[in-house]
Amino acid sequence: MFKNKFNLGMIHFTMAFDSAVYYVGANGRSNFFFL
Repeated sequence: MFKNKFNLGMIHFTMAFDSAVYYVGANGRSNFFFL
């Protein structure tokens, strides 16, 4: 049970992180993530 909740949490976090990276990249500041 705990592992399933943890996996869902990680998926949610990964999607949020990908969205943040995409948003920043769309604004032309993506180089900050690849220093």
